[in-house]
Amino acid sequence: MEVNREVTVSFEIQGKQHVLRCTEAEAESLQRAAEKFGEYVDDMSRSTSTSYLSTDRVIVAVAVNVLDMLLKKEQQLASLQERIDKLNDKVCQIENDLFREPD
Repeated sequence: MEVNREVTVSFEIQGKQHVLRCTEAEAESLQRAAEKFGEYVDDMSRSTSTSYLSTDRVIVAVAVNVLDMLLKKEQQLASLQERIDKLNDKVCQIENDLFREPD
């Protein structure tokens, strides 16, 4: 059994260096996520409506916004899966009707 070794991922948010530990398999994805998160924080920090917020508050606001986006995507995915399931049911019904033995 192959053990996935642990590595560290370094990234910067608002000039502050951060390090996270993760498995080697997760490192690339986590690095991309951290970089994207940093971009969101920088964008929000530059906006005039949040110029009065501390870095901590900006990070919390970005985290909540990102989670909101994730929850909306999960809801969209569930809705699409439901539609796919209904279409699969219809396809199965049509196949059954086509290949049913005549009475």
